[in-house]
Amino acid sequence: MATQVTLPIALKRELFSVLTNDVRRQIEKRGLSEAEIVADFDSWRKSKRETCRRTPRSRRRDILD
Repeated sequence: MATQVTLPIALKRELFSVLTNDVRRQIEKRGLSEAEIVADFDSWRKSKRETCRRTPRSRRRDILD
């Protein structure tokens, strides 16, 4: 059982700002468009669903734990 740790809201806001700025810079550097990112995400989500359908339910629980 994991111990729950909460971060102060100011730290959460700072982390969000730093991470989103880094993601923005990486997207700009690679020259990606929103349409490309959405298409890639949709493809990933579709493949993930197909994998879950093929995986027996008891095995899925092991993977998620």
